[in-house]
Amino acid sequence: MFTAPCHRPAYWRAPSRPNDVAWLDGTLPPAIVACASVPTRNGFYIDQPGGPAWERLVAIELPEFIATLLPLNGIRVVLGFSMGGYGALKLAFRQLDRFRAVAASCPAIFPAERSMAVPEHNRPGILDELNRSMGETPERYAENCVPALLRSRRDAIRLSGLSIRLECGDRDEFRLHDGAMYLHDLMGELDVPHHWRLIPGIGHGDDADGRLASALVFLGNAIR
Repeated sequence: MFTAPCHRPAYWRAPSRPNDVAWLDGTLPPAIVACASVPTRNGFYIDQPGGPAWERLVAIELPEFIATLLPLNGIRVVLGFSMGGYGALKLAFRQLDRFRAVAASCPAIFPAERSMAVPEHNRPGILDELNRSMGETPERYAENCVPALLRSRRDAIRLSGLSIRLECGDRDEFRLHDGAMYLHDLMGELDVPHHWRLIPGIGHGDDADGRLASALVFLGNAIR
């Protein structure tokens, strides 16, 4: 999401989606919204050695391309859900000069900082592929592990003033609440300010509109 000197959008239908309502009621200032998605297999918002650079594509190349089309003022925020939440946190923690805030809902992160330390029940199916894709060596894995990035860049993250919002339902079917709580506890240990919410009785995709609306309130406040 990028802010720009633009007018509020006009609608030919009744607003129904959270972003529609957020613009019309002033929760979200005028902004350019770019929705990026990368492949899951061989994607995962990871720059592959000798292959596609998906993190660079979303963090650097996409904003630069949009800037050639629209007038932007340099204020950027990022949000993501599930695998997108993993990507959003990784982009924001690594590219601190590019993002003012990040909001992640049930991000696909693990309660560990080494591949072999991730419990089997936390990497079912595609999550096991993510875990293996993050790197074959400890050093490579740490480059793509959100908690490890937080630990290694703790001082820079604190000094940057990055606004961080993290939430997950405590009934997440993929047990992503374990990774979210691990990251929350680590941010507390490292004294990194953040907004945290563990939602009782909520599964992975439950109340998606309500959770997006809350994230937009957070991001709207960050870019004012």
